[in-house]
Amino acid sequence: MIKVNENKKSSQQEIEQRELDKVRSAAFTAGALLLILFSLGHELEERTLDRARAAIRSPAVLTPKTALVRRGSKEVEQPVDEISIGDTVKVRPGVRVPVDGEVLLGRSSLNQAPVTGESVPAEVEPGIQVFASSINGEGVLEVRTNRLGRDSTLARVVRMVERAQVQRSPVQQAKEKFTRIKVLAFDKTGTLTRGVPEVSEVISLLPGMEEEEVLQIAAAVESRSARPLAKAVVRATKGRGLQIQEVDEASSITGRGAMGKVAGKLVEVGSLKGAELDELDGWVGERITGLEETGKTVLVVRKDGQATGLILLWDVPRAEARPTIAHLRNAGITRMVMLTGDNPRVAAQISEKAGMDMYYASLFSEQKVDIVKRLVEEYGPVAIVGDGVNDAPALATSTVGIAMGDASTDVALETANVALMGNNLSKLPFAIGLGKASQAVIRQNLFIAGSVILGLIVLTITGATGMGIAILLHEGSTMVVVLNALRLLAYPTDLMV
Repeated sequence: MIKVNENKKSSQQEIEQRELDKVRSAAFTAGALLLILFSLGHELEERTLDRARAAIRSPAVLTPKTALVRRGSKEVEQPVDEISIGDTVKVRPGVRVPVDGEVLLGRSSLNQAPVTGESVPAEVEPGIQVFASSINGEGVLEVRTNRLGRDSTLARVVRMVERAQVQRSPVQQAKEKFTRIKVLAFDKTGTLTRGVPEVSEVISLLPGMEEEEVLQIAAAVESRSARPLAKAVVRATKGRGLQIQEVDEASSITGRGAMGKVAGKLVEVGSLKGAELDELDGWVGERITGLEETGKTVLVVRKDGQATGLILLWDVPRAEARPTIAHLRNAGITRMVMLTGDNPRVAAQISEKAGMDMYYASLFSEQKVDIVKRLVEEYGPVAIVGDGVNDAPALATSTVGIAMGDASTDVALETANVALMGNNLSKLPFAIGLGKASQAVIRQNLFIAGSVILGLIVLTITGATGMGIAILLHEGSTMVVVLNALRLLAYPTDLMV
């Protein structure tokens, strides 16, 4: 009898041991799975952060790694990091300026959009400040360095983005997702405007000469030039269905324009300043000055030394800009602000045409950041729409940063919270409307999931349900949450202009 009891006891212990082994095995498996999932999530998070950090630093790629430095009578190529303040750097046509500095010799046009956001290339001459990463035009420049490579304007932009990203705590980022967008700020160049100069008007200065003839002879000369303004003149000529005439002895006027012979007549096309304007008839010079004060870039067309016409260019506002602003106002955005590196005259023109409430002009990256901070303090949450390297610090500082999709630089896309997929401002009302709908769905899903979890806790504590039913209810709530979120796929797209 004792032996039978011992056998039963041993058998019971074996059963209990097997059950315990099963529980331990299941626990080990679950624990290992959790560790794998946590590790995978952590690795993916780190990879994402590394990619973001790399994108933030990507503007540094815009600056050349080496430069031609004058050493006595020789020109020596050396790393930009080894250039000292006071060194003279030679910048050839078509290359990027390697340092911040002041022009000593030469005249040219510089595309400074990566740093200043100005849409029209700046004409530079001795005494003018230039910035690293600007693209040189047709002239050769000698630049005296006044900032080390690590202290250049572009390098400071990168550091500002990094600081702004670090300062945003996870709690703040989570709160922003549920905070309503009140002030909307826009970069000008490439956002409210197309980002390239276009001919807006052609004016004939001689009786009997048609506007088309002015444009044709200008396009003949400019067809041999690669300047952005020249390309705009050629585009306008072709757009009007006009034939571009042949040109002989074509050459460029460094920092000014181009010249050549058209039908045996010497034609000059370019911008005029100062004493050159005084050489024209008084009323012509005054008219040019007046047009430039309205924010237009004015090219003077001269034939055999006589001014025959004017070609007006500017960065054309996007056709969808004003209707988009109207839609945004209807959606509850109370204030529209424009931020730009362009001069106040240009800013005033674009601001009025786009329907802005206010504008800030002649801004560098750090000044845009200061204004965004000021708007946040005054109005609360602020969103900003931009596309360039110089917009990145402001995008990072704002409550919500919005990048202009395929028109944006990598750093702008990585810094922004939202990216419009396509270079189309009219998608912004749709994005904001979808964001509000998403916010409502998130709140609904949080309520559903929270209610189910709370209910399962109560049922489990009271013993009113088993593990199977609990799992069924939990997974069922997950399906409800997913299906509720899928309703966003049917969100109407008619909010787009």
